[in-house]
Amino acid sequence: MRFYAGRDEKVPVSQALVDLGRDLLLRYDFDDAQGMRDHNVAGVVKETCAGAAGQDTARAVCLSLRDRVDDYSLSYGDVHDVVRTLFKLHPEIALDSFLLGSRPVARSLFVSGFTRFPPIESLSAETIRAWADQDPAVRYPRVGEVMSLFRREEYEEGNDLSPLFVDLLSTAPDKAAFLGEPRRRLHPRSYGGSLADVLKVRKESFETLLDDPDVAAWYANVRPILEGWISNQRREDGEAEESFE
Repeated sequence: MRFYAGRDEKVPVSQALVDLGRDLLLRYDFDDAQGMRDHNVAGVVKETCAGAAGQDTARAVCLSLRDRVDDYSLSYGDVHDVVRTLFKLHPEIALDSFLLGSRPVARSLFVSGFTRFPPIESLSAETIRAWADQDPAVRYPRVGEVMSLFRREEYEEGNDLSPLFVDLLSTAPDKAAFLGEPRRRLHPRSYGGSLADVLKVRKESFETLLDDPDVAAWYANVRPILEGWISNQRREDGEAEESFE
């Protein structure tokens, strides 16, 4: 509470309080980091992990969260504010912690675990690119795995291309590796109305990228699959309509 009182009163936070906050973060197990508690813990992270002096604590918190998600005892959605704050304060540390290692974070946990914007999508293309360019063969595919090709609204994925994804795709050395598996890249996780219509719009959106020969080569193999999804869904829609007649 002293952090918040000090903020309202514009009183500098003492080093002793910062040190105490760092110690508490290192001991905190995030078992009940939901809702307002997530918001409050994020406030402690903001006050204690900023700057070079807070890097070690930020890294330790990132790795602790990573371990908890790996063993399925925690969802990223439970610590949305904490993770976003870590990405804002120390993007390179957060990217290292969550995207590298022998067990890269599953896209389903990292992307769909957030009801709002995934934290990586709050970073600029320049920040992500600077990190990925340090080891392009490994890092660009890891970035691609946890980003959506389509622009996200506040709570769901739309059908317009994400400018951030397209920007990073343009400099990815291996476009096929960055784009990854077709279904994960093009199929919606949720949708309203006709799935066939959604897939058709996504197909048209993606085809605006085909001036790049490497993207076109990836799509040459994917297009028959995508058209098959649309055709099959149209048939299922027709059969469903007939069953109601």
